[in-house]
Amino acid sequence: MSGTALLDAVYAAPEDREARLVYGDWLLERGDPRGELIQLQLREPKTKAQAARETELVEAHAEEWIGRLTKITTWVELELGFLARCGLRDTPAWAIGMREWATVKHIGISDRWNTTFVPLVIDGAMTSLESVRLPERALGALAGATDRATRIRRLTVDGPIAQRGWEALVASRALAALAELDIRGAVDAPIWTSRFTRVAHQVQGFTLVWTRGDDGRLSAVAAEPGDLKWGRVPVIDDLLSYFTALPKDVIAAIDLTAVPKLPIKRAKHALRKQVRVVDDL
Repeated sequence: MSGTALLDAVYAAPEDREARLVYGDWLLERGDPRGELIQLQLREPKTKAQAARETELVEAHAEEWIGRLTKITTWVELELGFLARCGLRDTPAWAIGMREWATVKHIGISDRWNTTFVPLVIDGAMTSLESVRLPERALGALAGATDRATRIRRLTVDGPIAQRGWEALVASRALAALAELDIRGAVDAPIWTSRFTRVAHQVQGFTLVWTRGDDGRLSAVAAEPGDLKWGRVPVIDDLLSYFTALPKDVIAAIDLTAVPKLPIKRAKHALRKQVRVVDDL
């Protein structure tokens, strides 16, 4: 089989490790360093020497292997010899539909975004894309796309989300497969009414991570200090007030053990209606 046919096989089935191995062997036989990289990245765990050689190969040849996409990426990661994760500084029309996107699992959208990133992200060439990071002000453009549903399962949003933005996110056709959210800010909406299985967001200076159980309730809630701004110190009473205001039937357990210097008695008193919470403290 020719090298062209082997490369076509990789892009046609990017999840097929065997196709990458066969292509890597073909390249190795011809002294192509990309074949060596594929072989190295198939090895787990790696020795220090192998890890160093992998880095050396990527630094020396990444631009060649990624091709024109180097013009629009801010950073790249290769996996089994092909582009797997990257940040985008621009999304020109010529990049839409390129087969090199078939192996990409994660894309980060630059804060200098424009709406042209939406056709790129939802294009059918993105057969492996499962994770996206973008600024909050770009969320509406992606959530409002109606062209087709994507395979995106994880979304990181840099900034708070207002209720209107949350509603658009929940109802989004393009993000119908979305299951996990990492919000680098507050959410002005009742997150427990959504379908998502995991949501991280900030409340009163703390970061909360909610995980939904099979019964639909929030079966695990973790709280830890969030990023402090302007010298404000998170107050545990604010966090307890937030929890006590939530509908009781949506919560299965709350874990506050990551909160530093937690006043256990005060927490138990505030959350006395949450039986499992009291038991866990």
